[in-house]
Amino acid sequence: MQQPFKLRLSQGIITILVTLVVGCGGEERNRNLVNEPAAELALSLSKQSSDVEFQPLTVPSGKHPLIERFRSKRLEDLTDQEQKEIRGFLEQFQEADRRLNPTKVRIMRAILKSKSWQETDRKVREELASIAQDPYAFVLEQTSAHRMLSEHLLRGEEVSEKKKAIAYYTELLLRNEYPDAEVISNALEALEGTWSPSQLARAATQTATHTRDYLRQNPCKPCIEKSGMGPADKVGRLLDAKQRKLHRMQNSLSKLDKLGKRES
Repeated sequence: MQQPFKLRLSQGIITILVTLVVGCGGEERNRNLVNEPAAELALSLSKQSSDVEFQPLTVPSGKHPLIERFRSKRLEDLTDQEQKEIRGFLEQFQEADRRLNPTKVRIMRAILKSKSWQETDRKVREELASIAQDPYAFVLEQTSAHRMLSEHLLRGEEVSEKKKAIAYYTELLLRNEYPDAEVISNALEALEGTWSPSQLARAATQTATHTRDYLRQNPCKPCIEKSGMGPADKVGRLLDAKQRKLHRMQNSLSKLDKLGKRES
């Protein structure tokens, strides 16, 4: 019986857990991952090792034709040849993770330890610029922009002083077709009065479309089955966190829809 292909879970501050568990059979604990869409690259760990948080990650259109082909397929529907192709892609993804890991570590160190948001912003932009030509830069662009907005720029009383930085990271997410209605709707609200109504509306409409597409491929449902994988298991906690995040994304769509109707 063929064993499922599994990616090694790296131990960096942000970890990309690729859920393309290809093949049949294998340990029972992996079976509730088999129901994830074949193009899903969307699980990550953040902050402290004991603190599990889900952060969506998407492959922008045109970046990887293989992902475009399999984006809406389920793992159980893949042919042997398609499974072989995906294994090759995952090996490339692993190599990219190793190649970009030093940059990832420096970015996360800046986000966690810099003394001010200005210093954090400067360091993160420098690091992202250094990998801009890498075909897998979209991974760090999305994770970095998401965390900069969520943890630094959309918090506190200095939001008005952070408008340019908020715009920079929001544009980075929009360029990557980021599907998180929650973080982008908050960023667009902060940019009201800075961006034109038409610019806000286009961004809101685009994000709402990508979020709904993402939610169709990742429907909110109980992820933890009776398979010996309880909440104390890291992967189990991550899948549970994914459901909470998906619900917040769903609930944020109404804000985007309202912004999308303001175009003038």
